[in-house]
Amino acid sequence: MTSEENNPVLFADLGLMPALVEATEQMGFKHATSIQANSIPAALEGRDLLGAARTGSGKTAAFTLPILQRLCSEGVAGESKRPFALVLSPTRELALQIEETFEALSANLDNVFCQSIVGGMPFEPQIAGLNEGPQVVVATPGRLLDHAERRNVDLSQVKMLVLDEADRMLDMGFEEQIAAIMRQVSPDRQTLLFSATIEGASARLAKASVKNPFNVDVTDEVQEIPDVDITWDELLESEKRNRLIELIKEEPGTMLVFCSTRINTRLCAKMITKAGFKSGELHSGLDQKQRSRSLQRFRDGTIRILVATDVAARGIDVDNIAHVVNFDMPYSPEDFVHRIGRTARAGRKGKATNFVTVGDRETVKQVLRILDVKKDAEEAPKKAFGRRMKRARQRKGVPSKGSRLF
Repeated sequence: MTSEENNPVLFADLGLMPALVEATEQMGFKHATSIQANSIPAALEGRDLLGAARTGSGKTAAFTLPILQRLCSEGVAGESKRPFALVLSPTRELALQIEETFEALSANLDNVFCQSIVGGMPFEPQIAGLNEGPQVVVATPGRLLDHAERRNVDLSQVKMLVLDEADRMLDMGFEEQIAAIMRQVSPDRQTLLFSATIEGASARLAKASVKNPFNVDVTDEVQEIPDVDITWDELLESEKRNRLIELIKEEPGTMLVFCSTRINTRLCAKMITKAGFKSGELHSGLDQKQRSRSLQRFRDGTIRILVATDVAARGIDVDNIAHVVNFDMPYSPEDFVHRIGRTARAGRKGKATNFVTVGDRETVKQVLRILDVKKDAEEAPKKAFGRRMKRARQRKGVPSKGSRLF
């Protein structure tokens, strides 16, 4: 049974302002998940929060919505040049996904600006963004400290601090950086800490960061696994585009293609159109009218292929999607389950094809565990991965060592 069925709470019942409730509806959220229903009212009251929740439980909206409401209710939007809220994330990919969620949920608000600060990206655009005075900064700890040391950002007025996936940040060695950042933000702040486990180092961090917290634990929730035929296809990054076009030619039915970022989504949709197939795109870079038009064209068959990000895809409610393709593997196994659940609806048979690169090794392992794949059933994807990688490397002139995914 899904969390929605266990906890049919409407966002309108959580004390959220109408503009935010409308934004959740535009994103396709019908009911609040357990972490949202239990966290949002306490966060709106200004309480510190300690949330134990797995990745993919809906916790991003659990802290995004209270931040946006406080920005509006306290008249901060468009006023200060220093961040009001700071979200710390373990990885660039998750930080960019959180930024997309902020942009989507603030679509009906004026003068709300969110800036991501992550490693592996050029400094100059981030400095330019910080100079615009974002009210919300979403960052990885190391790169944020780099900017703080260069005086590109002043964290002294941060009144809401979110530590997302705290256990993972600690596992990645960010404990000292987090401590340094907490010394720079306002001591008179509200802190929301989310972690898959609250023990060991994460328990120490919780003790140091939150005061008299409201505790929420939804780690025991069981997620329903859809019945879908799943295919694993290991590729080099450079092979993905040709393989997608092959699939489109092979499959006559509707196809939903998932990409990790809106930039990838745009590029993928353009590539498909250039190859002679009707396609559309769905991501947070589009306004609501454009999103609705893309979705309606997909629903009525005007276009056969829709390319989307996870954030935008939450609003997809189409019964006849024949094939889901993970062009980019998702950040979490729970997001994987959500994606493949877009097919095989209303009693129909569905398929899901996953383009997997060597860098997706850990995600694939987590997905196999959440799908409860038995050991003997794992041999098929292992062998397929190995054969395809060997051929790919031979074509590239790279010595082959077989599959490196497992």
